[in-house]
Amino acid sequence: MKEIVIAFTILLVSIPLKAQTADQLLYDDWEALVELYKSLNGDNWDDNSGWSTEFVPFPIEEGYLEDWFGITTSNGRVTQISLDGNNLTGSLPKEIANFTAVTVFKLSNNNITGSIPAEVGLMSELQELSLYRNELTGSIPSEVGDLTNLNGLRLSRNQLSGEIPPEIGNLTTLTQLRLNYNDLSGSIPDGIGNLVELTAISLQQNRLDGSLPESLGNLVALTELFAHQNDLTGGIPARLGDLSALARLVLSSNNLNGEIPSSFGRATQLTELLLNDNALEGPIPKDLGNLANLSRLSLSNNQLSGEIPAELSRLGELTELSINQNLLSGAIPEEFGRLSKLNSLILYDNDLSGTIPTELGNLTHLTELSLSKNRLEGSIPEIVGSWNELAELYLNENSLTGAIPEGLCTLDQLTRVNVRRNQLSGQLPDCIGSLSHLELLSVGENNLDGNIPMQIGDLSLLVSLNLERNGFVGEIPPELGQLEMLATLRLGQNELTGTIPAELGNLTMLQHLSLHENQLMGTVPLTLTGLKELTTFWFFGGAAQTVCAPQDASFQQWLTGITDTMGPTCTSVAIEASESIPEKMHLLGNYPNPFRSATSIAIELSQPARLRVELLDVTGRRVMITPVRILNPGRQLIPIQAEGLQSGVYLYRVLLDTHTEPKSHTLMGRMLLVR
Repeated sequence: MKEIVIAFTILLVSIPLKAQTADQLLYDDWEALVELYKSLNGDNWDDNSGWSTEFVPFPIEEGYLEDWFGITTSNGRVTQISLDGNNLTGSLPKEIANFTAVTVFKLSNNNITGSIPAEVGLMSELQELSLYRNELTGSIPSEVGDLTNLNGLRLSRNQLSGEIPPEIGNLTTLTQLRLNYNDLSGSIPDGIGNLVELTAISLQQNRLDGSLPESLGNLVALTELFAHQNDLTGGIPARLGDLSALARLVLSSNNLNGEIPSSFGRATQLTELLLNDNALEGPIPKDLGNLANLSRLSLSNNQLSGEIPAELSRLGELTELSINQNLLSGAIPEEFGRLSKLNSLILYDNDLSGTIPTELGNLTHLTELSLSKNRLEGSIPEIVGSWNELAELYLNENSLTGAIPEGLCTLDQLTRVNVRRNQLSGQLPDCIGSLSHLELLSVGENNLDGNIPMQIGDLSLLVSLNLERNGFVGEIPPELGQLEMLATLRLGQNELTGTIPAELGNLTMLQHLSLHENQLMGTVPLTLTGLKELTTFWFFGGAAQTVCAPQDASFQQWLTGITDTMGPTCTSVAIEASESIPEKMHLLGNYPNPFRSATSIAIELSQPARLRVELLDVTGRRVMITPVRILNPGRQLIPIQAEGLQSGVYLYRVLLDTHTEPKSHTLMGRMLLVR
């Protein structure tokens, strides 16, 4: 039987597809909306009125979609989808590619997850894409660059990663680019300079690196540029100063270096210039004084040097001036008294010298003044009484002298006063008790004397009270027990006498209590066991302080539960004029710890001893040794001056020689130096 082979020839003919009809396009829109509803869990939306997934035969009427919540139709097509804040969950479907007539696609303030589909690039008529405040991940698809009609791109506050696609540079009609609060990395595309219609750029709080593109200088319509809290490096392009519409420029918290461009003086529409927390150096340009509309200027935490230009006094609209934590020197310009709208003047941690200008008394709208950590001298001027709106005053760590002016007591809005570590003298004014809003009062490490005003007990909002290292005398006012909000009470290293008031047991919020090195006597009151939050309690002292902890079992149990406690326990014999002699050598630690320049090692000696102290760094290298001292039995203090030493942890050895066996003793501890 012969095989019969039949051959077929198949002819493939290419037939062009017919363009979709209007009915077909609308039907595609409806199908895509159904997929959107299913993918984003439409049954759980806050408002899903009108929406339905039931099958509808082809064709559908345009009116069928008119009642769907958030949907707008026009000329037989879906043109807007607005479902902001509607409890959308799930991910975006690829079928969004069918929305070829949609101009507005707004799904912000929801809980959408997953990535942005590449098909978004097929939504060719899109003018606004708003997906901010969701939980989107993955990269921004490069296909976004195909949306050449786009005016607004808002993808902020998601978890998007990867680089900003260079195709963004194709969106020449874009006016707003909001990509902030994501996890984007890489550099800012140079093509961004093509987007000459841009009015606002928000790139802050990502991980962008590299330098700021010079092409940003092309964006002549730009009013806002936010790129703070990234890892940007290099200099600030001088061309930014030529952006005549720029009102807000925020580049803080990066690693930008070089000088502040003097061209910024030409950007006269600027209202905010925030360049803080970078590595900028050189002088503050005098030309910044030309920015007549500027209300906020922050240059803090850089490496700026030279004097503060008096030209800044021409900034008549300025409300906030922060140039702290730099290397600025010279005097505070007296011309600053002309900044009549200033609310906040922050100059701390520089190398400023001279006196506090009396002209600052003209700044009657000040709410915060911080001049701490400089080399200011002279007295605190009486003009403080003119700052009626002042809430925070920081003058600590200078070389100020004289008395605390009573005019301070008239500032009834004050919440925080810190004049610690100066050379102030005289008494603490009784009227300080009238500052009813005060939360922090720190006058430690001065030369103040007299009694502690009992009126302090009226400061019901006080959280921290620091009076240590002065010359206060008399008894601890029992009225301090009224400060129910108090968390820190520092009274150490004064000349206080009498007993510890039982009323301090009312301070149930107290965490730190230091009463050491005074002339206190008696026993620690049992009422202190009510201080359940206490973590630090120091009551040790030299021969003049005889206060001790009772042997009561419950008190001792409470005492052992405190993380950091230093002080003796009473013996069975009452301690009167002098301390008991301990039975053995005992190291009590050092105070303060951590410390900046000086500390004291507390030790109990059971017999006379010759001693010296060795200080060792973490490698075991000896970096200091004190002269030999001969000390009597009892509790003793050994002062340590740490001049010339770097910050860090140090070990110390107290080497003792006595006349009885064993003749040599070594006690060891550790201390933390913080510059």
